[in-house]
Amino acid sequence: MEMDEVVQLAKEDVLRNNHATPIIAFYGRKLDGSKAKGLFFLEVDASSQVEKAQILHMVGVRLRRDNVLSRLEKVFLAVPDWVKSEPEWIVGLHICGLNLATNKMTSRTFEYLKDKDGNIKDFKPVKVDFENNIPTPIISAFVAGFNGG
Repeated sequence: MEMDEVVQLAKEDVLRNNHATPIIAFYGRKLDGSKAKGLFFLEVDASSQVEKAQILHMVGVRLRRDNVLSRLEKVFLAVPDWVKSEPEWIVGLHICGLNLATNKMTSRTFEYLKDKDGNIKDFKPVKVDFENNIPTPIISAFVAGFNGG
C-alpha cells in the first residue's frame, strides 16, 4: 500500500459521506512471508489526541493478536483536520504515512472545496508545515500496540 492509494481511498470516503472518517491503513507481511494490506475506518467518537492514541494502540494490539500480520512495514493515517493555510485556518483532509524500515514520514494535506450547498465536491492540495501537522503520536501508538508495547 502506498500513499497515493490511501489518498484516493480517503478522498472517495469524503466525497461519499461529505466528511472524513478517520482511516488507518497498513501494509506488511504475514507469517508465511506473503504481502498483506488492509484498513480500518475508525468510526469512534474520540475528541482528544490521547483518546485517539489509546484507540489506535488497541487496534495495533488486535492486528497482531489476530495474526493478520507478523511484520508491519508501513502505516498511514487519514484524518479530518484544521489546516493552517495563510492567512486563515481551513477544514481539510490530512494524510500521513510512516515507513517503518526507513522511519520516514510522508504527508499530504487537502483543503475541501465545497459547492454552494456546502457539500464537498473536490480537494485542493495545501502545503503545510510538515513538523507541526503530522499526528505522529497516534501512528506511534498504533505501532507500539502492534509491537506489544
